[in-house]
Amino acid sequence: MDTRKELDDLFMSNTSTNKQNWRKVAEELGKQGHIYTRDDCYNKFRAMKSKYKAIIDGNRKTGNARQTWQYFCHFDNLFGGDPAVSPIAAVSSMTPQEVSPVQGTDTASNTSSPSAASTPRQSKKRRRGPDYDEPPLWVQSYRDDQQRFHEERMELERRRVAALERLVAVLENASNPN
Repeated sequence: MDTRKELDDLFMSNTSTNKQNWRKVAEELGKQGHIYTRDDCYNKFRAMKSKYKAIIDGNRKTGNARQTWQYFCHFDNLFGGDPAVSPIAAVSSMTPQEVSPVQGTDTASNTSSPSAASTPRQSKKRRRGPDYDEPPLWVQSYRDDQQRFHEERMELERRRVAALERLVAVLENASNPN
């Protein structure tokens, strides 16, 4: 954890890839006597970050007991202000408000205008004009093709049934020589 924090400036820069950065973390751990691959380091850190996010989300919900974790302070120092972990605003279609600020954040910096979060947006209803009463030409052509295919299939089915009826009649005549 401390090694990742020491190399935080590498992870924030655009001069090296994450693979290269995790390789450096693994090398630093190797110097300390811990043998891990870059993938081991990356997977462990990703799992720990996921746990940190889950604790943040759980503590944000009302009625839940506050959770703690031995590495929480370390991750809070690394990702405390990161919008990927703690979003600035939450958008929901369940409430009439469009954007609601997340608890514990400054609401003045979250809205672009004073009435943006307090006024629900009215949806516009589409008006159908007289030209929308008829389906497009391609739809009518498709329907005509489907109808023609259906009629052809039904004609083949009628021929098959007639042939089977003739076969049954021939077989009945063959079994009854009278």
